[in-house]
Amino acid sequence: MGAHNAINSSENPFWQYSIVQYSKPGCADFLLDAQNHDQLNINQLLFFGYCAFHNRVVSSPLHPQIHNWHEEKVERIRAIRLRCKHFNNQKFYAALKELELASEQHEQSLLLQLQMTRKSQESFELCLRKSVEGLLIDKGKKLNEDWLQTLNQYLKPMAGD
Repeated sequence: MGAHNAINSSENPFWQYSIVQYSKPGCADFLLDAQNHDQLNINQLLFFGYCAFHNRVVSSPLHPQIHNWHEEKVERIRAIRLRCKHFNNQKFYAALKELELASEQHEQSLLLQLQMTRKSQESFELCLRKSVEGLLIDKGKKLNEDWLQTLNQYLKPMAGD
């Protein structure tokens, strides 16, 4: 029961990793650009970094339950929030942001529970590369080395993170 509660709480290590990495200067803008222009899932990219930090490579594609949660819940809540951004009701908008954040937090718990990973002896950079390559192949996209290098800089924890 304790492990399950840890996965669903804001204290889970993947959530904490995500908060630290996302707060790095420039990281949020970079990941939002990947989401908005390349249709990449920010939680999935963060998961790749979290797994690479633990010498794990993520199997692709996303587990269907994770994919469905993201499309049916996270993206729909985000779309509603964005449509309401310019309403003159900050309390309502803040509540939508909290709901979106809660849906993303649940998505992260699903990633921890359901997504297959494999142990690797390779570096953070190689684990991240293999996970990203698998995602891009599934999406029919090519890997841009400069983009990957920037992603690596944002997702690799610094000493003390």
